[in-house]
Formats: sequence, structure tokens, C-alpha cells
Amino acid sequence: LCMSDMFFDSPMHQEPNACTGDYYIEALNAYYAFGDAWLTRQNIIQTAQQLRKNDSRMFHTSYSLIWIQMVQQYIMYTGDAGVLPEILPVADELADLFNTYLNKEYLVANAPNYMFMDWIKIDRFSAHHPPAMIGTGYMTAFYYKALRELAWLHSWAGKKGINYASATKASRYTKLADNIRNGIEKNLWDPAKGLYRDGIAGMSTSSPSFWLPADTAIETHSAHFNTLVVLYDIAPKERQADLLHYVVTQESYELQPYFMSYVLAAFTQLGKTTEGLLQVNRWINGIDTSTYTLKENWQDVSATGYRGDYSHAWGGAALWFCSRNLLGVSSYTPGYQQIALHPYDGATITWAKGTVPVGNNEVVEVDWKKEPAKLWWKYKLPLHRTAIVLLPESWRTKKIRVNGKPVKYQPRLTLATNTILLEVQ
Repeated sequence: LCMSDMFFDSPMHQEPNACTGDYYIEALNAYYAFGDAWLTRQNIIQTAQQLRKNDSRMFHTSYSLIWIQMVQQYIMYTGDAGVLPEILPVADELADLFNTYLNKEYLVANAPNYMFMDWIKIDRFSAHHPPAMIGTGYMTAFYYKALRELAWLHSWAGKKGINYASATKASRYTKLADNIRNGIEKNLWDPAKGLYRDGIAGMSTSSPSFWLPADTAIETHSAHFNTLVVLYDIAPKERQADLLHYVVTQESYELQPYFMSYVLAAFTQLGKTTEGLLQVNRWINGIDTSTYTLKENWQDVSATGYRGDYSHAWGGAALWFCSRNLLGVSSYTPGYQQIALHPYDGATITWAKGTVPVGNNEVVEVDWKKEPAKLWWKYKLPLHRTAIVLLPESWRTKKIRVNGKPVKYQPRLTLATNTILLEVQ
């Protein structure tokens, strides 16, 4: 009941089906907290109906693209192909609309607005609805990711025999995403600063409005865009660690809980759990200690003068991050038919014990401990599932035993047993 209420934003705001930024993060939390995906499924379908009714437009433009990510994550968790015949046509229409926002450089420079980045100011502009010169890179990254996920959804749906699925569309989306990635590299990479610039003043042909301030002759390198090029693997691998270091050490902008969810996801993407745990410490400022509820922002009043509330689901991003990385369980193939196990090998945490829902009212049980001489992990999986153990690179020179038998190091270890004892010395 609490989750249902929060899916429609806070009691103060009540913005039905308008806050996918919340729903996406809340769905990720729910997969780890209790595993019931029913509300997520309902919200995905409701959002599709809203998009169709409103010509593929949402008030927060970026949220429509996040919806496609939400669909892909739902499929990975549930393997529910039955939702796609209703979803894919709407997602295709959305992709076509954003294609009209691209300029000749394959950047989303001509969107009607760039809502919603964060509850902060970038330069003198509110990041709630920044000008195009600040929002272009951020929105382009979201479109790039939506195209990648949409190509994957078409390919997977085709394998499941869904008639609407199209290999041709999957190929077209992949090609367009490649062009966008090249456009970002060509136009927005700033080699002098070693960062990605947010946009280029004067590039947009969209008319200024209340929700789209006019460009001015400034250049910014937001932590937001530089996070997304890492998270979505847009930036070359050799740059990614440095970019993420900039994100968490820069002092120009205090990233609020909403966007910190993407920062934590980027640390997960790079396998840097220990570094991500340092960012979880920020949540000490995100909890009202009189009620133990989560603040919408670290401060009661944001830099833009907005007074937040205490019920925005994005405040719980640390739950997903800690569960995913410390228990180390995720779906390797849709519906958890293959279960990915990611053993944590950092020094910050020395033990963890818990369960992770994997659908069908089943769980993976995890119990691990780091002792002075060795590290051991115990897993119990549901029957008829396959474990894909992704061994840390740091274990390459260590002695590894699986269920009492020594094994040679390999990045990916496939096991078809439902009980696993992993020992490392």
C-alpha cells in the first residue's frame, strides 16, 4: 500500500503517472526488497497509455526515456514477454518523436525542454528546466540509452515469438545509437578539460519558453552528463574512472538524492563498490531523524527555492546499491533463469547475509564473510536455475575452491548446482 501511494508521487504533490524518475528507482528497490513486480507492471502499462494519449509527450521530457529503461529492467527481472505487444509500439513512437529532436550532429539539441536534471542550479540556471546548452548532453545520453534498450527489447521479443518485434527496427536503433555516440564524442568531448561539455550555446533551434530558458554564451561540464557517459558506456573505457572521480570530487554542484542514484549505478557499472559505498555516506543528510523518513533533497529547501517533501522514492537508491553489490545477485538472463553472482572483494565490508527475491516466490540465500586468512561465500539457489559467478579480477592470483574442489581462475564460472560454497585464499 505504501509503495502504491508513492508510485503516484507524494501525498502533497499527487502527480499521477508523471514521475517516472521515482518509479524507476522504486522498482529497482522493490526487486531487492520484496520482489513483487505487479505494481511496476501496472505502472509501465499506465505510462504507455498516457504516452499514447499525449502524442508521446510527458511533462518531464527525460522521464519518457527513463520509462524505456524501466521496461527493460522489468523484463530482466520477470521475463514477462506478455507485456511487450502493448509496450513496443508506444516505445517506437517515442523513439520516432525524439528522432525529430536530433540535429545534424546527432545531438538532442532541439527538444521542447530539458526537464528534469536535478534540484540544483547550474551556473545561474535551475537544473529543473535548464536551457539547451546545459541539457543537450544529458538528454542525448538518455536517448542513446533508450535506443540501446529498445533494440534489445525488439531482439529479445523476436526470440519469444512476439509478432510485432522487428529485427529491422533493432538494427536501425543500434545504428542510430552508434551515430549518437559518435556525435557526442565529436562535439561534446573537451580534451583540454578531460570532460564532456553539456552542450553548445546557439545550437538549438527550439524557441525559448518558460520551461526552456534562452541559451547564453557559457560552457558547463555538469557532473550529470559526465556520469551518464560512464553509466551508459558512451565514453571510452580508459576515461571512465577519471570521469567518475570528477563527479564525486567536484564542488560546483551538490548532487541531490535523485541524481545520486545514477552515480551509484555508475559505480556498479565499473565494479567499484567500495568507492560507491563512500557515496552512500551522503544519506546521513537525507534522513529526517525525527521520523526516519527520506528527504527529497539533502536540504529542506533546494538551491532553487523548492521545498521538498519526505516521500520521494528516489531517496532509497542506497537500498538497491547495497543489496545489488554487497549480496551480489542480479539477473543474468531475463526472469533470473541464469543468476549472476558478483562476489564483493572490497575491504570496507567484512560480512553480509541476506536473501534476494528472484521471482516465483523464490529467493537466493547469501551468506559471506571475510576472515584473516580466507574469504568464503555460501549461496543457496532455487532448483533449475544456473549460476553465473563473475569472479573479481583481484582473484586471478588466488586459490579458489568451489564446493571443496580447486578451480582455475576464469572471469565467468558457470555452475548448475543450487548450493555453492566458494572459498578464496
